Amino acid sequence: MRLRFPALLFLLPLAFLSCTDDLSLPEDEPTDGLPQVKLDIKRYELMMQEVSEGMDKGGDCRKLAQERFGDKEALIFSNWMMRGLVPPEAIDSLFRANHAKAERDMVTDICFIAENAANRMLVDSLVARRPADWPLEARLTPMFRRFRHFFPDHKIPLIRTAVAGHDPRMGPEDFYPADEVLLSQDWLFIGLDYFAGSDFTILHPGIPRYIRKRFDDQYLEVRIARALTPMVQPDLPRTPDPNLLAFMLHEGMKYYFIERLLPHVPDSTRMLWSGAQLAWAEKNEAAVYKLILGDLYASKYSHISYLLEERPFAKPGWDRNAPPRLGHYIGWRIIRKYMESHPQVQLRDLLRRTDWQRILQESGYKPVEPS
Repeated sequence: MRLRFPALLFLLPLAFLSCTDDLSLPEDEPTDGLPQVKLDIKRYELMMQEVSEGMDKGGDCRKLAQERFGDKEALIFSNWMMRGLVPPEAIDSLFRANHAKAERDMVTDICFIAENAANRMLVDSLVARRPADWPLEARLTPMFRRFRHFFPDHKIPLIRTAVAGHDPRMGPEDFYPADEVLLSQDWLFIGLDYFAGSDFTILHPGIPRYIRKRFDDQYLEVRIARALTPMVQPDLPRTPDPNLLAFMLHEGMKYYFIERLLPHVPDSTRMLWSGAQLAWAEKNEAAVYKLILGDLYASKYSHISYLLEERPFAKPGWDRNAPPRLGHYIGWRIIRKYMESHPQVQLRDLLRRTDWQRILQESGYKPVEPS
């Protein structure tokens, strides 16, 4: 279940607030100059593997689950894995309503998952790719330190990982597409099976090849950064129907947000493109924008979807090297140009803006045809 995020006040020293109000953090700023954060990460797939191994040695499942998870974490995990509809924030109310039943349900689910041969095979395969010493915290900490710098009033979510694309009630062949990264009010769930490599064999055969390419873990930070945008950016207004410019700039702000959190990541990775796809977009940027201009204020989505949606390439009849989501790319270029000429605009304020025409005009964006 996806929830919206209320702003939560995080108390910081006043001296620090005065400097975090500045958006002038350069792209090559070392993380030594950023506020410290301590991430709360639990890897459920490792904990589940420990429960299964303990049961193999004759251990009691209830005791093992309590030792590895505890009541609340166990219910959150089992609810996620069993495709429950109860958001993590409602788990406490389940305990208050009927603690004994909640605990019984937790034990039933945990023990079922631990004993399920298909699920255990999936977990073991994933852990072989992403073992306990895989440096997840070290990789994510710099990004969240930047997040804290730009958004000191927002709480950093609790991070939990597991195998996301498998319902343990099914067999190993029933691995299916699911959310790689799922955000709720206080929690960030990561399906590490979607970052185990494009050659990870335990994936749904129906997932297109062009999507599978992004399952390498080089895209992990980018996918997580994008998942954080609902915390800081309102949904695109739907009244009146948004036109192409609105879609482009709203999405462009997301990519700019990712850029500020991950300044050393290549643009191709931020766009989930290959290097060749980015090169095509850079070479043909002026030509694409010229084509877009005729539909810039069109609001019939079926007419503009080829510039916004995920697909193997931009459009039938075009050069097949033309990447998808070119509207997002042009929108990002406009936002980047706007922010270069308006350094006084705060990132958090940019993400709330909806005056699309003014942003375009004040950006001075005018791509030049290559000579």
